[in-house]
Amino acid sequence: MKRAFTLVELIFVIVVIAILAGVVAPRLQTDSLIQARRIFIDTLRYAQHLAMVDDKYTPSTDLSLYSDSVKRKKDTKFWFKKWWMFYISSNTSHPVLVVFSDTPSANGSNQEFNNYPYYKEVANEASQNKKVMGKSFNGAADAKYVDKSLDLLDSYGIKKVVIHTPCPHNKTRLAFDELGRPHCVQQKSSSNATPYKNILNSVVTYTLCKDEGCEENASVCVVARTGYIHSCN
Repeated sequence: MKRAFTLVELIFVIVVIAILAGVVAPRLQTDSLIQARRIFIDTLRYAQHLAMVDDKYTPSTDLSLYSDSVKRKKDTKFWFKKWWMFYISSNTSHPVLVVFSDTPSANGSNQEFNNYPYYKEVANEASQNKKVMGKSFNGAADAKYVDKSLDLLDSYGIKKVVIHTPCPHNKTRLAFDELGRPHCVQQKSSSNATPYKNILNSVVTYTLCKDEGCEENASVCVVARTGYIHSCN
């Protein structure tokens, strides 16, 4: 003989489900924050790794790889402007991660060294036909290369990234030299030819926020001089 559930039993089941949901939901939020911090650290370390294995040094007397118009531009000598760069795009509203290296254009135009990622300058991912960028910067030309796991808002619910840095300009960008040391990125109009002038002298902290008040957060630190990258909360 079948027996129907009583009202008390139904209420008990609903209460148990509500309790489990209350326990599991915060855990899911925390897991997404941990995942976001992990991808953030991995992307920073990849930029650092590329800088060490792909040194951009070009002697000013060896410009044979460039066209005559580029040779005439003095910025070609500034090889350190081509160091691999970590970039947080739209960090206050929709943060996405990018790794790229500025390169002079073939015709010597002003597009060179502009601190902005043209998709051909963006790093390739090692394991798939994607580039290390969380959104398209050049419309349909690069949309197929976008890696959505680098979109912190859509993939992990990160509302914003708060950056504490000693860099006076380009706070959303961090360059690494051939030894893996972190540097502030110069203003694109700068013609300073001193490659190690902007090495960091204090730690950079990135705080990933799950809410506008940043009450639920996770932080990543980049240590000055050494470039050691780690979780710091």
